[in-house]
Amino acid sequence: MKKSKDIQLLKLTYSNITPFWIYDRKHELVYLNIEGYLGTLNLILTKLSVAAISKKCIYLSSKNKKYIGITTTLLKRLLANIKGVTTGYQIKLVLSGVGYKVNLENSQVHFSLGYSHKILVTLPKTIQAEITLQGTVLILKSINKIELGQIAARIMALRPVDRYKGKGITNILTKLNLKQG
Repeated sequence: MKKSKDIQLLKLTYSNITPFWIYDRKHELVYLNIEGYLGTLNLILTKLSVAAISKKCIYLSSKNKKYIGITTTLLKRLLANIKGVTTGYQIKLVLSGVGYKVNLENSQVHFSLGYSHKILVTLPKTIQAEITLQGTVLILKSINKIELGQIAARIMALRPVDRYKGKGITNILTKLNLKQG
């Protein structure tokens, strides 16, 4: 990363992806298509942030100080997309409670969460799901980090964690602080 007085230049080097880009002169946008081992992802960059794209490097720059935040955000999204198409992302959700179970049929996930009815969640085509440990752990996998996080948050909102008993749907990495009753 090289900084001068008003130009910030960020160089991103890659070896295991293939970028394909199209420049739209009317809207001054760069459509970047990133292809890797697991699939392809699209990212739209502003012309104000992209300096140059070659076979092995992408140069991001902001010529004005007010665009440094946008350029940094685009760099983080670009790095997340590169990681997604090469290694992928996964989130493990744990259902803890008496009678809480999850079943999987095609791209639909059926939850039994102690309500009088079952709850149905339809997954997008880009997200794969696995069920382990007798239907109490749900593993979601995808190449798109943003979409995966949104679906996981939507599933966790179906049964928020009870802070006294610890019942509900949580991410396996979340540490619960139970209150004393």
